[in-house]
Amino acid sequence: MADDTVPKAKFQELLRRLSQKEAECIVLQDQVHSNKSNLEQSRKAAQLASESARGWQVHVDGLEQSKSQLQDTLASLNEEKEQLLCTVDQLAKANTKQGELISSLRGQLESGTCSNRGARHTNLTLAPAPSAPPSSLPLPD
Repeated sequence: MADDTVPKAKFQELLRRLSQKEAECIVLQDQVHSNKSNLEQSRKAAQLASESARGWQVHVDGLEQSKSQLQDTLASLNEEKEQLLCTVDQLAKANTKQGELISSLRGQLESGTCSNRGARHTNLTLAPAPSAPPSSLPLPD
């Protein structure tokens, strides 16, 4: 019969190496568990970052839309300003013409060259004050 027994020293060496390998396996299992945990945390962080990015994109889109609306409003206000400036120019011209006419009439009255008789001949008449507000009166050319 063959001796199937392993010498004690060799058995202890195999036992020691087996224990060492078990310890390495435990360390590796702990690392795998830690890596899985880190991976899960990274996935959650990436998901939160993605959701946050989508939220910021919605916010940015809203700001872009507001900017566009403000630019449209500004353009409309600029057009209205130009129209108002034209109206002011027209009113200034009308006031200048009226001022010249009033000055002329005043000069005629002061010099005595304008009388009832003269007014009939020159077709100069004073119109009654308008009952409508000035903004509804037509502007002279």
